[in-house]
Amino acid sequence: MIWIITLISLMGGFDDNEVNAGPEAGKAVPSLKAMQITGDQQGKALEWSEASKSQPTIFAFVRSDKWDRPVARTLKQIDTAVNELRKDEPKVHVCIVWISKDAEKAKDYLPKAQQSIKLQASSWNHFDGEVYDVAGWQLSGDGALNIVIAKEGKVTWGKGYANPHDSIARKVTHAFQGK
Repeated sequence: MIWIITLISLMGGFDDNEVNAGPEAGKAVPSLKAMQITGDQQGKALEWSEASKSQPTIFAFVRSDKWDRPVARTLKQIDTAVNELRKDEPKVHVCIVWISKDAEKAKDYLPKAQQSIKLQASSWNHFDGEVYDVAGWQLSGDGALNIVIAKEGKVTWGKGYANPHDSIARKVTHAFQGK
């Protein structure tokens, strides 16, 4: 029994495999050029650092090679929570950044993913490259899901998750609200 408690304390608990991710809080949102696959600017290459200056943005970076049901479920929960946040913050948006080297496959697949999980406060965007190519973002290379919150063009919070789970949406909502 003692070895289990020791193991849990060394691992930081079973809670979430959470690591710090993204630029340091208070720093400007780095450049992020991505092609919007679904959303109100579908088909356009967007510079998200500019968009985050005028609308609070929750960036959810998804590695295509780690895409699975727990990641999809977590994104749906975050999207649902953001829909609630829109009552007080109508401009808040979730920018899902699909990271892969296959733009054509992303253009084909992401509309199907959207049709399946029916996100309302989110857009799907494709970043062409690897997680390490997203310059200035300091994302967890091991994380299936990296989440960074930005308000007024500044980073306020960021975490990476190797194993997404149900409590992440609550954490993101609390971080967005400054709790």
